Amino acid sequence: MIQQWNEHLPPQPPTTPAAIAAWNGTAPQGDWVNGSSVAYAVAFANASGPSQPGPWSTFAPSTVNAFPTLANLPVDPLKMATNRWIYRQFLKADGTKSPIRIVGITDATSTTYQDTQP
Repeated sequence: MIQQWNEHLPPQPPTTPAAIAAWNGTAPQGDWVNGSSVAYAVAFANASGPSQPGPWSTFAPSTVNAFPTLANLPVDPLKMATNRWIYRQFLKADGTKSPIRIVGITDATSTTYQDTQP
């Protein structure tokens, strides 16, 4: 009965941010340019839709780096999520922020994700 109820509601948002664990490429490529910084947020999702994004990671300078691996992806403690949406935003050298983009959708249990989007 509870499982049926859960299937009709989107999950609650994560309470912790993901963290950048490693860099897998070099800048410049697309939005990955020297002087920019990048931050990530995660939302839990199921057939009823996504939660609001959880807290954002702190902005990490990309300098000559690009395409990080995220670690410590939050896991839905209520187990309502069937996947997670990974959001990214850049802080440009001039202080403006890029539009928030969904850069990936991953399963609900993996603890890492590699950003491969330019």
